[in-house]
Amino acid sequence: MPLALAVALTLLAFPGHHADHRPAHRDTHGRAGAWSWRIRTDRFTGEISCRLTANDVSYDRRALTFRLGDGVDTNAAMIRIDGGPVRPAHAADMQLAALGVRLENDSLGNPSGGLVHIPEANLDVEAGRVDIRATAHSRIRRFRVDGFRAAFDAATAAGCQPDRFY
Repeated sequence: MPLALAVALTLLAFPGHHADHRPAHRDTHGRAGAWSWRIRTDRFTGEISCRLTANDVSYDRRALTFRLGDGVDTNAAMIRIDGGPVRPAHAADMQLAALGVRLENDSLGNPSGGLVHIPEANLDVEAGRVDIRATAHSRIRRFRVDGFRAAFDAATAAGCQPDRFY
């Protein structure tokens, strides 16, 4: 009983001090075609971060990142956008580096991490498909990117700034 009395008196002495039981973040979600977006607002700092994804594709630092699998070496990958010319995936590495895209991970065995990055500026607004072949002997992976622009526009209309995507 004395412990309960002490707790009650402490709460009365400091009435404005209580725990905020709300989640640390507030999330807003949306979809546009195959793409989904999430805007996360930190309730404490007010900082906003955004995520835009579709299957094995994500958007960050003004570039689309395609995931071919952790064990896939994409250092010799070739890409084709909407049936256009085939070109090396790494042809845009200088452009990607200028955008701050991390091109390699810390793995000595596979520094590519199975990722291929394409600058957003290299995709036509109406782009519908990106084909990627990791090596001359691997199968072609097809990624749908149609609807990206609509999803990006919806996310920015909902409050996400282009530099807040991760």
